[in-house]
Amino acid sequence: NPMRTRFLKEAEERGCVAVSGVDMFVAQAEAQFKIFSGQEPPTGLMKEIVLEQFSPARKMLREARLARLQKPR
Repeated sequence: NPMRTRFLKEAEERGCVAVSGVDMFVAQAEAQFKIFSGQEPPTGLMKEIVLEQFSPARKMLREARLARLQKPR
């Protein structure tokens, strides 16, 4: 899943403001953080964590770990 999908690119080409699912998710998480804690969320940290969790390298490591766990001993 690319960060900028064809749909987002086409919307931007037509002059629309396009926001990715990741950006919406992070904005919601930051708003919830502020509501529940009464503090400003750490700028950029939540997006950094989301991107790290869904990075291709992390996916490869997770798949390799699962493959090792599924091997008969």
